[in-house]
Amino acid sequence: MSQSDLARKIWGTTKDNRGYIVARNRDRVSAYERGKAQPTHENLTAIAKALGVTVEDLAPDLLAADMGAEAPTIGMTMVKNRHDRVHLQVNTITSLEKASQVIALLSKGE
Repeated sequence: MSQSDLARKIWGTTKDNRGYIVARNRDRVSAYERGKAQPTHENLTAIAKALGVTVEDLAPDLLAADMGAEAPTIGMTMVKNRHDRVHLQVNTITSLEKASQVIALLSKGE
């Protein structure tokens, strides 16, 4: 799929100053590919949908950066009046294997 094909699939077409029908925002796709610009969340979602993949598959590094900006990677807070309990918050991208191990540990009977 060319950059124009992708842009056409996402944003449709427009008529240029010469009267030709061209893909709308085709230069935007080029800027994304060259690293000159980063897509907004909405555009990233539209690109992923047009390509038939998830946002996570398309741009895992961008997703990880967004997640890091929203919340700490790992946090632990004591539960009030329960000195033997904590609230554990994990906000990170990791392998399926590691995530499964954490879930298995937390799922064990107390």
